[in-house]
Amino acid sequence: MTATVNDEPAASADRGPAREATVSPAVAEATDRKRRRERGIGLPYYESRIDDAMRMSNAEESSLPGSRPHHVPRTPGPCGSLSWVSYRQKATGAARPGCGRSRVPRRLLAALAGTLFVLPVLASCATPPPSAAAEVGDVAISEADVFAAAASAVTAIQAGATSPTTGPGPVETAYYNRGQATSAIRSQLLEQAAARAGITVSEQEVSTALAQSASATGGSGDVGRRAVRDLLLLERWFAALPAEGAAVTDVSVGVDGVLVADRAAAVATRTRWLSQPDVVDTEVSTSSNPVRQQFQLTTRPALGALGVYHAAVGDVILAPAADGGVAVLRITSRQEQPGRLTADDLAAASQGAGGGPSQQLSAIFDLGALLLAPTAEQVGVTVNPRIGAWDPLSVAVIPVGDGL
Repeated sequence: MTATVNDEPAASADRGPAREATVSPAVAEATDRKRRRERGIGLPYYESRIDDAMRMSNAEESSLPGSRPHHVPRTPGPCGSLSWVSYRQKATGAARPGCGRSRVPRRLLAALAGTLFVLPVLASCATPPPSAAAEVGDVAISEADVFAAAASAVTAIQAGATSPTTGPGPVETAYYNRGQATSAIRSQLLEQAAARAGITVSEQEVSTALAQSASATGGSGDVGRRAVRDLLLLERWFAALPAEGAAVTDVSVGVDGVLVADRAAAVATRTRWLSQPDVVDTEVSTSSNPVRQQFQLTTRPALGALGVYHAAVGDVILAPAADGGVAVLRITSRQEQPGRLTADDLAAASQGAGGGPSQQLSAIFDLGALLLAPTAEQVGVTVNPRIGAWDPLSVAVIPVGDGL
């Protein structure tokens, strides 16, 4: 029986106040993890995006690379096929009647309000300082700001926990840092790409979206303006695409491996597999928790944060799994092929994300980032090795050393 990586707490994990006093520490932790995912707190690259993206049914596991199953009906929106977009502009520049204003659903803005989306201050300079976490063209992203944003994410997680939690270890901290760096790089790339495409969002539109967020959540609408601006820009960019969509480079990857209890066991397994590749097939086939899956960039872009699409055949990477375990994955096949992204694809990804608005936002940003690859190649992106490495296909900062 093939194991899948799943991070769904049992339905009985959260029974409400009446049972709270008798909840065991293990169940309380599972409940905390579930609430963090639902609220979108913390960097989704460590929990929400990775765990949700790796959740596969047996039917999905049998799908072959190149297939693009969308299990969610594509419901046309009022101004085009992208259901969460009510702004649609033809190639001629003429907007449909009644569709001249962008309206992001309040549930997504509410998710932004509940998500810690802290982006570093971007400072343009001719010679980037040595403390830069990354450079996007001539724009340097402060390493100190990335670290501070990651620390704020951890603080928010601990503040929302129902039981005392310990701080993240070095591995978890590295995930948070890479996630913040990825968000900052993508934001800068999106700003430049949108400007070249003539796509703009006014300050008034950002303020209106923030006001909608405050109305939806009952709060003050204290959401990062850049985060809201990025969502609006991405929405308009996809809505303005021609019917055939935009060209992207798709990647199909096959993996096999095993699930182990903890990181120490994973590191030992990876070291053994790299030094003795002949033992891998036997260990996978005889494992009580084997993993055999196919991934495709345009349908599971969140896995880009693990370096899955950047790794070569024969590489062994480590991925966080459910219940604190670790997946040791060997790349068995890898193929790049031309692909296309349309507004329908983004709508399907958002609707099929599952888990609520925060997961929909994750799906939107992860898939939408693929359109930024040409801009990244043109302006150049470099990442400080202390943070990670750059994957130009998934447009993400990935682990150095295949996840170590």
